[in-house]
Order: sequence, then structure tokens, then C-alpha cells
Amino acid sequence: MATEVRHLVTAEEFIALRDDSCRMELVDGEIVRMAPSGGGHGKVTFRAAGLLNNYLEAHPIGEGFGAETGFLLRRNPDLVRAPDVSILLNEHIPPDGIPGGFIPATPDLVVEVVSPNDGAEEVQRKVQDWLNAGVPLLWLMYPGLRRVVVHAPGQPMLILGENDILDGGAVLPGFSCRVADLFARRAEPQANGSAG
Repeated sequence: MATEVRHLVTAEEFIALRDDSCRMELVDGEIVRMAPSGGGHGKVTFRAAGLLNNYLEAHPIGEGFGAETGFLLRRNPDLVRAPDVSILLNEHIPPDGIPGGFIPATPDLVVEVVSPNDGAEEVQRKVQDWLNAGVPLLWLMYPGLRRVVVHAPGQPMLILGENDILDGGAVLPGFSCRVADLFARRAEPQANGSAG
């Protein structure tokens, strides 16, 4: 019986691909395609990035990256993950600076916004990939629940509700915000009648 030999894609082959119809990551040499994010996902990502950017403007300890910036986390087979938001501290920026291609480093903070169509197994695999790569701080944001789940190596998982305070720990000293500030404001009830 003949066995099928699959070609594992390298990071270099992956970055050369152009497929503007979907988001992609490279997981153990295989391309994983994902549908574009929905509006709720995008809004939460934007809010988180804005708060973190404000922090970095006041505390220039690293560089922030927007959605779909690829980080090359492992070789043979290659693993390229692209978080929704990430921060790389200055001491971990490659000596030649930020490359035009995938960043061959592990981010110090990863923010992943979990969409309703993300499967639990898929989310846990991403969490494990990030932690195995050495990410010291990972925030999983659940917009529908208005919760953030914090993962840090050697620490118990922390679940924060919208009235709790999220902080940057040792990675982002002095950063804090209410969890509710990361999510879109709740819709105000509409008054009956017309303004006039």
C-alpha cells in the first residue's frame, strides 16, 4: 500500500503565499485558514490595541503589533502564529530590528480575542503553542461573556469579569484597566418618541 507523502510548508514558503480572502497561520508546517474577523471581534481588538498603545507611548519599553503580525515560534515543522494584539519588549527585539517578514521571536504579551465560532480545542491549542513558545503573559478575551482569562507560566489561570481590574504584571509594570474598558459599551436603551 502506497503512503501519501505530505509536503510541510516552511515559513519562507508561507510568507510568499498571497491569499487575501482569509487569515492564515502556519501550524506544524500546515496552513490553517480562518474566516475574516467579524465586527465585534475587530472592535474589541481595536480597543485593546488602543489601551496598550497608550501605555507604550507613556512607557517606551517595547513595540506593539496589530492583528495578523506573524511570529515564527518554531522550526521543523514551522509554527507561525498571528495574535490579535502583541507586545515585544525592547530586550527581545531581534538585533537587526523588526524584520519585514515574520518576527523570529516570542512576544512578551499576546492578546487573543475569542470569536463565537472558535472551537474550544482550537483555542486551547493556541494557548498551548504560545505558552510552549515561552510567552510570559497571555490574555484571552471573550467579548460575549465580557471576560478575560489570563495565562502566565507557573501561575493558576485567572478569570476576570467586567468589573475586575486587568494588570500587566511584570511584563507591563503599571498597566491596568477595568475589564469592561476592553469591550464595547453596552447599548443604551432607546427612549420612546422622537427627539425634537
